[in-house]
Amino acid sequence: MNLIDYTFLNNRSLRLNFSNGRSIWVNLDVNSGRIVTRLKRNTISNVQHTGIWLGTDIHTGVSYILHNHYLQGSAHITDYQTYAAGQEAFWKDDVCMNDWLEVLEIALNHVVSRKRYNWLDYNCQTFTNSACHNRSRSEDVEKWGRLAFGFLAIALAAGFVTRAS
Repeated sequence: MNLIDYTFLNNRSLRLNFSNGRSIWVNLDVNSGRIVTRLKRNTISNVQHTGIWLGTDIHTGVSYILHNHYLQGSAHITDYQTYAAGQEAFWKDDVCMNDWLEVLEIALNHVVSRKRYNWLDYNCQTFTNSACHNRSRSEDVEKWGRLAFGFLAIALAAGFVTRAS
């Protein structure tokens, strides 16, 4: 079920309209627009899987997260339990450049556009950083890139890797 559009309502709530004709009304709360994070599953490193707290379904009490994940193939809305995947999620210690409403609007536009997930340049961190700071950036891709460059530099210096003549 794909999000086709959304409407912010006057009473700090949001109506989400999906492709199957279903609509959900979400209460926006003091945490709406905040970045959440958990460790990425099945990795040996401390890669963070980030998302954006949306709010709570008015009728069911289910809490929703916006996040970008390779299994769904694009940014989407999911319930908190599915996002957490059996792990504890934490608030990311990050103050967004954009206000909470703009964070949600940018993120929801990403969900509606269904841009394809790409681990290098459109992953969960680039999604949240785009909404929070208006920049497409992945801290963990940058960290692993610096690490790989460092190993290559050491290998070149030590003569383990030779340049083609």
